[in-house]
Amino acid sequence: MNQRPFPENSRAHASQAQPSTIGNPSAAREFKAQQTPANAGEQADGPLLQAAQRLRESRQQLHDLIALAPSPYLLASRDGVLLEANPALCAMSGHAPADLTGRNLAWLLPDGPRTPGDDDAMLPGIRSLRHRDGHAIPVRLHASVSRDASGAPDRLHCFLSQAGDGLPENRSQELALHDALTGLPDRTLLNQRLQHLLEQADGKPVALMFLDLDQFRKVNEMLGHEAGDQLLRQVALRLRAMLPADGIVARLGGDEFVVAARCPAGASDAAATAGRLLAALAAPFSMGGEEAGISASIGVAMHPADAATRETLFRHADAALHRAKAAGRNSWCFFEAEVNARARARMLMEQALHRALERGEFELHYQPRLDLRSMAVTGMEALLRWNHPHLGRIAPQDFIPVAQQLDLMDDIGHWALRQACLQGGRLQRQFGRALRVSVNLSARQLCHPALGERLGAALEAAGLAPQLLELELAETALTDDLDAAARRLGALKAHGVRIAVDHFGAGGGALACIQHLPVDTVKLDPTQDSARPGFLKALVTLAHALDIRVTATGIETLPLRDRMRDAGCDDGQGYLLAGPLSLAEFQLFLARLPA
Repeated sequence: MNQRPFPENSRAHASQAQPSTIGNPSAAREFKAQQTPANAGEQADGPLLQAAQRLRESRQQLHDLIALAPSPYLLASRDGVLLEANPALCAMSGHAPADLTGRNLAWLLPDGPRTPGDDDAMLPGIRSLRHRDGHAIPVRLHASVSRDASGAPDRLHCFLSQAGDGLPENRSQELALHDALTGLPDRTLLNQRLQHLLEQADGKPVALMFLDLDQFRKVNEMLGHEAGDQLLRQVALRLRAMLPADGIVARLGGDEFVVAARCPAGASDAAATAGRLLAALAAPFSMGGEEAGISASIGVAMHPADAATRETLFRHADAALHRAKAAGRNSWCFFEAEVNARARARMLMEQALHRALERGEFELHYQPRLDLRSMAVTGMEALLRWNHPHLGRIAPQDFIPVAQQLDLMDDIGHWALRQACLQGGRLQRQFGRALRVSVNLSARQLCHPALGERLGAALEAAGLAPQLLELELAETALTDDLDAAARRLGALKAHGVRIAVDHFGAGGGALACIQHLPVDTVKLDPTQDSARPGFLKALVTLAHALDIRVTATGIETLPLRDRMRDAGCDDGQGYLLAGPLSLAEFQLFLARLPA
């Protein structure tokens, strides 16, 4: 892969570091000669020269020992520049000595110490070593720091061993805190380091980012799981390379990563960091000779602006990630309290809906239907209502779409059908009026194989005459497949019930509905195009010619009532005539009417 997805300054200038002499005897002799004073012969018998000679010999012996050592070793300057690397380290990493010396330490160990002065330089644990082919090797780091005359950190000495080479109990302890695939911290260690970062920030902004790779599953499906593992290791390296020394990268599992970093300028810094992370992942990844591209979705939450605690920060970053994924691939989103409040309300509603039916929280209200000429009550429409003990009364337009998405409307609709039949039968017997009760039916309910059986059972249990039950369906639920709709409606008509089409004329299939389907009533909404005088009159005339009754809905003013009556509509329904009433209120409404 030609493109290098790491910082441009990952290699320091040659003048910043002396060339490595480890494992290179000729270079060591040349280096030794360069350090010998020009007047060495004149001071051959001097004690200072003898001491210097012994020091040089000791240093050379140390270099030789390190060169022969089986354990990988490196030496870094106070600026984090690699000064020396022994053959064992080159063999482990696949890099030649010339490729390593002069590099930044962070380039080779993305999640290791950056300089000798790093607080975590001496912390034991598993880190990621960048191999020449791009994948990460989990290694155990053993570091020591040498200091200058003033006591400041001057050099970092590191011995490395591949994870798993130590004692079994050490391996178990380390694997419990690190991801075995990438060497990154796991959730437990992430919690510890994030808590430390938040405490050290002292109230200054810190961004927590949840990162999900987009369509990572396709990499596994097309290139295999080994290629997917290589991709995850390379992603870990690229993410770590984009962060400052005290930044945190962890893997939660699968293709989920977490990033945390200080952001002195707040949201603008966090946005810039998120942009850099996405840009770092934009370059193709090489995996065993194959190349693949990947993008990511990132959710960002800020401490302390969005959350005061680590736990809340995690929850808010996760909520922001869901928004980013919903918005599309290769994008990031900040946490927004208002959006989160709506999402939380939706979650609470979903949880409550699953138990609402068995807890008896639903009820039916009834909106009267009146003859537009005599103003006598001819029937009523049953309307579903939900009264939650804590959330209060929830509007149907809010909970019914959610119930449909959760596949709960079959059971809820079946309950509403039974209740409407039972209460309609009781009202008929109580007031001695032949009131037709209308029940809404969804397209999904219409296709339910047990609908006919349920309908027959509801009518029998209620003792309700079938002709007093009207099943309402939206026009759009019938016009997709007229032949199938005709068969299903015909089966329902066999029970003796009536069929009504709601929002008639709104779906563009009005003529097809009334010509090809066994319809008894059409309901016109005056807010639709069907309310245009010419079109309205034509629909009513055609319906009457086919012996179909016409009901006008949404009547809220006297002029509208008169216009719908003059167009020939038979019944009317709307707030001018009467709004939806509870069962008790509807009973009082009927009781006030003349016998």
